[in-house]
Formats: sequence, structure tokens, C-alpha cells
Amino acid sequence: MKTAKGKKSNLEKLRTELFGFEDCLSPQQAQKMRDFFDNLSSTLDNEFSSNISFQDTKKRQPDEMVVSKVPSKWEVSLSFGPSRSPAFHQALYLWEHAPRHILLQEPTTIYQCFFSADPAEFLAYLQLYDIIKDWKTTSIILNGKLIDRKTMAKINYCYGDKCRCGKKQYCFGASDYSKNPFGCHRLQIESYSNPWYSFGHREGNRFIINKRLLKETIEENSTEYRLCPAFDLERVLKRLDELPNVLSLHEIEKMDPVFYYSKFGN
Repeated sequence: MKTAKGKKSNLEKLRTELFGFEDCLSPQQAQKMRDFFDNLSSTLDNEFSSNISFQDTKKRQPDEMVVSKVPSKWEVSLSFGPSRSPAFHQALYLWEHAPRHILLQEPTTIYQCFFSADPAEFLAYLQLYDIIKDWKTTSIILNGKLIDRKTMAKINYCYGDKCRCGKKQYCFGASDYSKNPFGCHRLQIESYSNPWYSFGHREGNRFIINKRLLKETIEENSTEYRLCPAFDLERVLKRLDELPNVLSLHEIEKMDPVFYYSKFGN
């Protein structure tokens, strides 16, 4: 089946050939022929423009199209092709109702949609992701770059919980066990098992906080969450700087009696 662009090319060739016989036609016949070709050409123009979403993406693969345009804000994109899955029609419905969606038809049919970090949009993204995550045609683009599914799954799990919870302070501790001063309990520096004031050493009645070790732990444990829309390494490190460098044992006892007696035993 020829594309609209190919049809128009053939139409122009036919127009050129037929207009070579214009002298054999009456003025009325010649005008009718011009009107016919003008109307048909206009129809093909409309067909061609509706078959692609962007003029410069016609011959691109979907991943190339997205990678070439980095969004100014956090944005995740899902792309998928036709599927025999019984959930395909549900996926199409969610694609069509996404905040922004496009259809790429050349060289193959690709359905692509975009979501921001807004909680409602992210939860809608998760609905579609759960359906198409294992399809061979599925691609995930985060902030203009391809992302592996393992990393994205971790972001989905954590940020998805934050969106469902609805609490602004969620990242500072989903519960008393995961309270932390940094704004990310995935750093594994939390009040229950590994509090920030356990990093350091005792000198007499004082405890010297080892901020260098804290920073190394933060940087290591945050690697897979750097792209989370709620995570900001610069802000986390600023909060680290704002913590005291030294605590008295009395201050630690007041903050966390259980930790104090398990650590110092008096």
C-alpha cells in the first residue's frame, strides 16, 4: 500500500502528462481538470500530515526521536508496538488518555506517550507500564535517554509509593523505622537500623561524626535513585553539611536511648 507522499508524487507525474494535452481541451474542460487535481492534491496533503506526528520524525526510530529532544522537566515516556496480548486494547486506551501521546506509523507503528512527575500522571504511567513492561517492543525513555528496566523498576516502586501515600514528608521516613534527615530512606541511613549518628567514633564524652563516610555511603546507595523525581543529591549533601560535626553522649542518649545503651552500654 503506497503512502500518501508516494501517491502525491505519482499524481504530480500524471498531472504533468495530462496537461501536455491541454490544447486539445476546451477552457471549461481544462478548468475542471485543474480543479480535480487541486482537490485530490489537497486531500493527499491532509492524509500525509495526519500519518505522522512530527515532520522530522518520519524515518526515525522512536528511541532516536525521543533521545534527540531532552525535556526541560522530569519526564518519562513509554513506547510500544502492536501486540497480540489480550491487554493490548487496554494499553491503547491508556495510551490515548495519557497527558501527551503520539502515533508513529513509519517505518513501523509505534504508540508513544509521556508523563510528568505529577502524582496523578505518574500513577497513570504505572498502570500502562505494568501492562507493557515485558513486551518486546516496549521502550522506556527517561528525560530524553533510554533507561534499563531494572533501574526504572526501583524508581517506580519507591516514587510510586510516595505518590500513593500523598505525604510530603514521605521521603524523610515512610515510618518511624525509616526516619532520616536527608530526604531519602533508600540511602539506608535510617533511625531504626543505621542512624546517621552511628557514623563516627567516641572521644571521651563526645562522639565525632564521620561526615566523609556518610557522604560516601550516600553517594554509593543513591546511585540507582539519582533519576527519581523526588531525589536531589545536591540538597541531600547540603543537609549532611548542616548536621553537627560533634555530639555529646548526653545528646545521643536523649535522641535515641536504645541506640545509646546498645552502643555505649552505660
